[in-house]
Amino acid sequence: MHDNPFYAFIAVVEVDQKIDQLLNQSNQRKAEIEQLNSQLKAEQAIVAQEKEQIQTLNKQIALHELEIKNSRARQEVLTPQRDFAASAKEGKAFDVEIAALKVKQQQAEEAVFSLWTSVEAAEQRLQTLEQQLAVFTEKVGQVVAAKSVEAQTFAHETAELQQDRPRLVAGAPVEFMTKYESMRQSVSNPVVPLVGDMCGGCSTQITGTDIAQLRRHVLLPCKECYRLLYSR
Repeated sequence: MHDNPFYAFIAVVEVDQKIDQLLNQSNQRKAEIEQLNSQLKAEQAIVAQEKEQIQTLNKQIALHELEIKNSRARQEVLTPQRDFAASAKEGKAFDVEIAALKVKQQQAEEAVFSLWTSVEAAEQRLQTLEQQLAVFTEKVGQVVAAKSVEAQTFAHETAELQQDRPRLVAGAPVEFMTKYESMRQSVSNPVVPLVGDMCGGCSTQITGTDIAQLRRHVLLPCKECYRLLYSR
């Protein structure tokens, strides 16, 4: 705890600044983790979509193969009936139906061949995607683990500072703290240091006269952002 009231107040301000910084860093790590997990889910969705496409193609193949089977079975039934047709007209009708069945069978066989080609290509793509996903999953796991440790470290440091803050507040002037806490309700980081000859909040250049006053350990408002300035 500082004997000088000014430094006691600034100690509270700087602890709050450090807490805000740690909270921002922790939130940033959490956002980065969430983004990585979203990217991983997106990659997993691509793999799942490719698998679903293969399943759809295989279902189409099964339907066409059933069509081929039924066409052959029907031709096996019609062929002997045509051979024993009662008349030329009846035989012609059998020929027409058998010919139509053969056309449908050929079309189904061509469709099966085309679909199998698509399945093979899709399976190759899937294999590549799964390999890429495995690498990406491992990488994401490592990065997320590291960022999680960082976030936990920030949280631990924040908790320690928050625990120590009441002690620092007790040593700061009440009038300073009252004004400060009031400003914190509407302004982020309401008390900022002089950085060189500029405001630490908005980077506005501070006059030489004000700098001289600040160096006598007083608080002055920035004429641009109205935050209170101090100088160490």
